[in-house]
Amino acid sequence: MEKHETEIQNQNDIVRIEIGDWLYNAGIVGLMNIISFNNGNPLSDHIKIGDNYIEFNKSLLDGFTDKFFEFAFKFHGKYDSIYKLLKEIQSDIKSLKDNKLEVIAKKYKLNESTEKLIIEKIIQIISQRWKGVAYESFIKIKRSKFKTTEDLSELTNKLINILKENREYFVEKEVQTYLRNFSKQGSFLSLNIKEGQKEQFKKDFETPLLEGTNYIEKKYNCIYCNTRIAKKDTIFSTALVLYQGLNKDARNFTWGFKSKLPLCEICELVYFVHWAGLTKSFKNSTFLFVNDDSSIANLWKSNMLLKNVINNNHRENLLVSYFYELLLNEEKIKSNYYLQNIALVEIDIESNIMPKIMTLNISRNQAYFIKESHEILKSLSTKFFKIKDDYKNLLYEFIYLILNDKINFNFINRLLKFYLQGQEETKNFISTNYNPKEINKIVVLINNYIKNVKHKSINMEKRHIWHIYSLGNDMQKKFIERDARNKINSISYRLLNAVRANDKTTFLNVLLRLYIGFNMEAPKSLVNSLELEENFKIIGHSYVNGLLGQALNEN
Repeated sequence: MEKHETEIQNQNDIVRIEIGDWLYNAGIVGLMNIISFNNGNPLSDHIKIGDNYIEFNKSLLDGFTDKFFEFAFKFHGKYDSIYKLLKEIQSDIKSLKDNKLEVIAKKYKLNESTEKLIIEKIIQIISQRWKGVAYESFIKIKRSKFKTTEDLSELTNKLINILKENREYFVEKEVQTYLRNFSKQGSFLSLNIKEGQKEQFKKDFETPLLEGTNYIEKKYNCIYCNTRIAKKDTIFSTALVLYQGLNKDARNFTWGFKSKLPLCEICELVYFVHWAGLTKSFKNSTFLFVNDDSSIANLWKSNMLLKNVINNNHRENLLVSYFYELLLNEEKIKSNYYLQNIALVEIDIESNIMPKIMTLNISRNQAYFIKESHEILKSLSTKFFKIKDDYKNLLYEFIYLILNDKINFNFINRLLKFYLQGQEETKNFISTNYNPKEINKIVVLINNYIKNVKHKSINMEKRHIWHIYSLGNDMQKKFIERDARNKINSISYRLLNAVRANDKTTFLNVLLRLYIGFNMEAPKSLVNSLELEENFKIIGHSYVNGLLGQALNEN
């Protein structure tokens, strides 16, 4: 009997959390982030990660309060950024004392390099950052008081000492103030809690969870997980998060006109830590989350990847940048569903507007195309063209066209013209690191896209596209044999212009004159292929690629 009771108790200590809506999923990622924070061991050492759930022993929440506050403190980052700023200013003060005025003036974007202006600028920066009740309770910075290098040095030393000696105070105050932006009420976030924020959190969350002392609603299961008994007086409303959309004024949208809906202690905690699963965006007060609910592992990886994209400062076309990194980081895109199932959620915590959902808009056919073309697409990641100082990555450009459903052969025409211009000494502001043989791989991709995604009637096989390429390559060899390589580029321009204008007559006339000039008969496979209007751009670009590119048996 005693053994049986122990087994039941151990089973009750196992917490299982299953994947759900985007906010709940953010909470799952947040919980995983906090539990693994500063642990030093892999996440899988603490948490069992299933396809659609995580599972861990409740004892893992022992010490959760400290981890929660430290993670939130680092997540906010204001304290660390001020400390870093002050240490950097101390280094600048040393440079000022060494009379390196011009260097410091340039750093702070000042037109004049006088000590007075530099000090005024630095004091202005410090005073802008040393804001808020927690900081100004120690010292309020009046700019007029600090006029010399010695004044500045004394101030930075004083502020650094305040930060060092009162770190725990800043942890509690900053976390309380910061997280109130996400959840307006509840527990230690209440304005009535002036001190002991950690103690309050531990009392309300950690201790009752570990000791099983929460009061429960015996007749209600949790409205969310439906497996655990609801916690007494827990309200599924804006007490959890403002932008969840359910509040006391929304009774008409709830069952039985009840805005107080039962929630268990675990689901309450998951929702409460959703902020820890978000990633800071480039805009103030705005956060991002990738809701990839294909599996827990993908949910975790997708959001770690998002952090990488943000850290690499991809400000423009964030979705394209994310997808670019996704293709590079995935060893193999495993399923169409995986690609179709990604949504990027944007939350502005200072706005009353509901979260913005940005999807990749990948259709089933597009997802299949990407999955099947993954290796070729990945090979484009090292290829670029450069116009002056502006680099354009081929994979990035191609992904942009896919996500906006703008795939067409104008992309090939543009790449070939950049390649030709890059060969001209007079246009050295354009350069490329790809060759026409690699461009022809993109011709094959676009042919597949138009045929299989757009469902347009293109009757071209991959082998025939490369056959046309080889015909162009044979013509290149004839020019080289006659020591007339310098004529290839001008003929390529004429052919490309005809292809772009969809002028099949001009294209065919240029080709026939070429073959007649070399006393050759135009290949029937080439001429016959041009009879079909829809094949013209494929044939035209493939032939030019061969005319300019390497032989098929060359690397």
